Amino acid sequence: MPMKKRFNNILLVNVPVSRGRYTVPDFPPVGLGYLSEALTVNGIEHDVLDMMLGYNENHLSSAIRNKKYDLVGFSLFTYHYKASYAIIAAIKKKFPSLKIIAGGPHVSTFREDVLKECPAIDYGVVMEGEEAIVRICDASIECRGIPGLIYRDNGEIMSNAVSVLRELDAIHYPRYRKFELKKYSSNISIITSRGCPYQCIYCPVPRTIGEIFRCRSPRNIAEEIRYWYGIGYRRILVLDDNFTLIPKRVRELCDLLKSLKLEGLVLSCANGIRADKTDYGLLKEMRDAGFNEIAFGVESASNKVLSAIRKSEKIETIEQRIKDACALDYKVVLFFIIGSPTETYDDFLESVSLALRYPVYSTRFYNLIPFPYSQLFEWVKSNNLFVSLPEKYLSEASHHINEPLFSTPEFNLEKRKKAFAYAQEVEKTVKRRYVFNKTNGPKLFRYVVSFLYANDMINHLYHSNPVIRRIGLKLRRLI
Repeated sequence: MPMKKRFNNILLVNVPVSRGRYTVPDFPPVGLGYLSEALTVNGIEHDVLDMMLGYNENHLSSAIRNKKYDLVGFSLFTYHYKASYAIIAAIKKKFPSLKIIAGGPHVSTFREDVLKECPAIDYGVVMEGEEAIVRICDASIECRGIPGLIYRDNGEIMSNAVSVLRELDAIHYPRYRKFELKKYSSNISIITSRGCPYQCIYCPVPRTIGEIFRCRSPRNIAEEIRYWYGIGYRRILVLDDNFTLIPKRVRELCDLLKSLKLEGLVLSCANGIRADKTDYGLLKEMRDAGFNEIAFGVESASNKVLSAIRKSEKIETIEQRIKDACALDYKVVLFFIIGSPTETYDDFLESVSLALRYPVYSTRFYNLIPFPYSQLFEWVKSNNLFVSLPEKYLSEASHHINEPLFSTPEFNLEKRKKAFAYAQEVEKTVKRRYVFNKTNGPKLFRYVVSFLYANDMINHLYHSNPVIRRIGLKLRRLI
């Protein structure tokens, strides 16, 4: 029996999160891809507008006016959320009868507060939205019967209990049929698991996607990789938070990929894996199956700091995995955090020393952001250590700018800024060294290539110009 629809024509929107600067996305947003696929397989008419591809509010208004959508869904991140609210409010003002639903990490973090702060939003979805977006379109299902839904009932904000999706194989992976795939780079990204059981004090993941780890089967993942390979994609990014949490699953996937003989396939775990959930043998199996880039969330080279942030890892284990990955000729990326509780400037210098010790591909030092509902946020708040108040920094802060958000007696504001500035130079040094050593040709030529690779102006062009981005990605594969 056909569904009696509450909404007949839907637009899914990815709002821009850059500070007014056009930035070319590497790949389509995976979360929105899953929602689109859920609507597609349930026969619900919809379109997708990724505003990160250069679209503005006028484009959005024109699309709504021309296609007469009755529901628009926005995927929200906390970064620049006030600008997102402004876009939503403007759209609601132009189209008062239009219903608006919002989801994404920002809604999962702040929940009912989102509907309070942005009255233009009619519905919110906490955590996973594949089931919620389909159910809300079904007129036979009342709002109170949709898990994770936040909605308005006679002016009162109501919130339903959240339930996580346990069987991820039952969800159709995105085919991005409604996306402008040619406008992205030649990469595609996949997610093979959800949830994180660890308790790192700074991490928002347990609240945004859940503490229960759930994963897709190796066969299901291999099917998705083969699908993208079959239509011409050769570089696939795995965006999991915990890809190697179950090593046996990864080994089975590697065996399947090797049996498929997908020549030229390049896989990347550039989002980071835990060093203690892999070993030399597993890294070798992954390398043989097509993985060539791997990142480790080091955070700090000090066991004291790792203990303070509840990382549940030792630096000795992390360093051994870095050695193993370098020995296997991976492009190794190391992530560090500046300014964790108990960290001193000397501790930071230990991290710099580790970053320079091995022939890694890239190092990234991030400004630490205290996200609400995290243990770090409560610690900073209780100790009155904020430099910038949450209501300001949550919409403006970035891991990538030299504006510390809190300070401690052992690592004050001046030293934090000094550390961040120094870390940016270290990042360039690491990049230049890697490219110099991997580039063939005369010494002068290698110097020029390595200099350009880490040049700020070139990197700006790479991130803002789609043509240069595609050229850069092709050149990057030669290194």
